[in-house]
Amino acid sequence: MAGVSKFLTSSGQSRRLVVILHSYNGTTSSVRDVSRTIRGCFADHAESVEDPFAEADVLIPAMPAGLLSFACVEDITTQIISEVTAAWDKNGGYEDVVFIGHSLGGLIARHAYIVACGDHDRAPRPEEDGRDEEQNETSLRHGRKKPLDWADKVSRIVLLAGMNRGWRLSHHLSITTALMWVPGVILIQFLQLFGLTPLIAQIRKGAPFITNLRLQWLWMRQWAREPGDYPGAALTIQLLGSVDDMVSPEDNIDLVAGSDFVYLDVPFSGHANVIEMGTSAGGGRPVPDAAPDGPQTMGEARRAVLAKALTWSRERLRDVEIIPSDEMPFDQDNSVTDVVFVIHGIRDKGYWTHKVARRVVELAKREKRKARVATETSSYGYFPIAEFLRPAGRRGKVEWLMDQYGEAVARYPNASFSYIGHSNGTYLLAKALASYPLCRFENVVFAGSVVSRRFDWSARPDQVKRLLNIRATADWVVAFFPKAFQDLRLQDIGSAGHNGFTPGQHIVVAQPICRGAHGAALVEQNWDAIATFALLGRTPKIPDSIDGKNLSPVAAGSKTLVHVVGSVAPLVWIILAVGACAIGWWIWSLPYAEWLRTVLLATYVWLLVKLAHVA
Repeated sequence: MAGVSKFLTSSGQSRRLVVILHSYNGTTSSVRDVSRTIRGCFADHAESVEDPFAEADVLIPAMPAGLLSFACVEDITTQIISEVTAAWDKNGGYEDVVFIGHSLGGLIARHAYIVACGDHDRAPRPEEDGRDEEQNETSLRHGRKKPLDWADKVSRIVLLAGMNRGWRLSHHLSITTALMWVPGVILIQFLQLFGLTPLIAQIRKGAPFITNLRLQWLWMRQWAREPGDYPGAALTIQLLGSVDDMVSPEDNIDLVAGSDFVYLDVPFSGHANVIEMGTSAGGGRPVPDAAPDGPQTMGEARRAVLAKALTWSRERLRDVEIIPSDEMPFDQDNSVTDVVFVIHGIRDKGYWTHKVARRVVELAKREKRKARVATETSSYGYFPIAEFLRPAGRRGKVEWLMDQYGEAVARYPNASFSYIGHSNGTYLLAKALASYPLCRFENVVFAGSVVSRRFDWSARPDQVKRLLNIRATADWVVAFFPKAFQDLRLQDIGSAGHNGFTPGQHIVVAQPICRGAHGAALVEQNWDAIATFALLGRTPKIPDSIDGKNLSPVAAGSKTLVHVVGSVAPLVWIILAVGACAIGWWIWSLPYAEWLRTVLLATYVWLLVKLAHVA
């Protein structure tokens, strides 16, 4: 149950509305100290008691964010927008709107602001918002809907212990917190196998909501700086707990999407108690070695920082903000015109990616003289087959990829993006396109693809313009493993690197075939062909030395064998499983003592598991 929202009105007609959004597993009561601080804060800084800004109406929506919530985070945003709009209409508008969000509430506050400013990827406007047709029609500029009435009145957004990049298990967690979180993470992964996604999983680092939010925020800020008086430039202040042991520092501070945030430290505060600003509970504890003229309790210290965030000017806040020295923002490079991702696959540390990237840069100097090219060749490490076959393992790498993509978009705001992927690198992009609607690439090269051949490219004309899918004549890795799951319809992997994508999709411009196994397309003589398509979008000719149309009798026989065995790939897996079980049964049937048979069987199982993780 979400509870009942609270709307605290002032004694007169206030010209300021403050919206307070509680945390995950929080309630409207958990932010009562914040509410009390706000109402006193503005009164203390008003010019007179008659000042219409001396008081504030406070809206505290009750969000369905309980411990076991399965609410959709975009639906929560829609709820918040509806309640803010209702408060706005009831009061006849406000001159100032302020959002304050604690933890999850900070993410929701930023998303609601994006939607209100006109960008609404998956969070539709309320149908009953009373706007006329012109106000709801699609804006010609940027393809965005027109802002809601209150969007340009949002002056600042205050984030209390924000988790701007989401949460994750990390070494920053205390032992107690980690022991509490690990079972929860296991439960989340189990539920997701059945298509159930708890609210807490939707705000994990790299999750679609988090990455899309970061990208939407970047673009909103860019549009707000352009001529046309577009909203989206609200001052955003993040209050950082000095002892936050639930969200790591690099996830608290997002210097990609939040490069223009003001960061303030809150002394003696953690992720949960940063909102304890009263005299009870943690707020009443004395400040160690407090200065005579300074805050005497921890609650007072927290109130003082929040008062600065709410009332000080941008310039004054900049003078006192603190950013850790190892977390300085990087500079944007507006001169880069093209960014090419080169991402490796399974059982591969990705050394070849740097070589292909260099070939792309060389081609740009020859063919595209006015272009400035940047390449992204980051590695997600060695990825064995056993991990690849685990959905949660693949999902983690997709989230890693989108984290890299978000940073590249921020660093190179004027660039077009293209992609070269091999093996699992192809899956990462396909899954990203399906899960992250704001992901965009011009030219895509797949080699040794493990994407399902039924993947619907025609449904994504705005995300990918051209795709070159290079297959191999004897790709037994794809033919035996992903194809088996594709035929059984068990997972979202498949055999596009073996027998190609379904014909008739105009985005797939060519599906040439190379002679060789899983890495056949990555040989040096093919680097020019790969670079040509990725950078220029021109369909290349596969070099004669590796063209799959020119096969020796031995290569032709290998191709036939792979195709025959691949056609019964599920049967191959069944035979292997039966064989492994038969060996285990034979070990258990040996005429030895029971303890010795147990040791032998345990060793056999350990060897199988070890082999699966090494393969």
